[in-house]
Amino acid sequence: MAIACPECGFELREAFFESPDYRACQICGSEVSVLPFPVCFIAPGQITALDLARTDEEASCFHHDSKKAIHSCTRCGKFLCALCAAEVGADIFCPECLVAGEIHGSDQRLERERVLYDSIALTAAIAPAFTISLTIFGAPAAIYLALRYWRRPTSIVRRFRWRRYAAFLIALTEMAFWIFILVTAIARRPVR
Repeated sequence: MAIACPECGFELREAFFESPDYRACQICGSEVSVLPFPVCFIAPGQITALDLARTDEEASCFHHDSKKAIHSCTRCGKFLCALCAAEVGADIFCPECLVAGEIHGSDQRLERERVLYDSIALTAAIAPAFTISLTIFGAPAAIYLALRYWRRPTSIVRRFRWRRYAAFLIALTEMAFWIFILVTAIARRPVR
């Protein structure tokens, strides 16, 4: 199964699936983290009903009584079949422990949330525009956020960079407005 970069759309190399650490995309350089479920990468023909079938002497999966357990959860010890086992690095997790680690933040390898810096930069550029005096603070903040986090992934769901570009351009326009006001004020001062 191929996974595409959320920024440029090109297929990511296999090294991205080895750990959930951020790596730079080989095409656009965006920082990308991939946390795949192992079953997503198994071709449909590789897990057969015979592989999952359980005999009386074999342990059964905690979630599927009729399926053979081939792994146990690293955290809680539940027996898991090939369909339920989620591999994270060297550990195997059941669906419950995977979700619990994600929600409670007990496992740093699992991404619980992502800060959308492009949206924050756009808000910092647009919101102060309603009160012109606040743009003197909002515009530099928007430029800083847009440039500082330019290469960060935007969202887990594919999004485009238009928010970053818009925030940067709006903030530059606001800064140009303040420079124009300042230059005009200095030029109109009477000379003594």
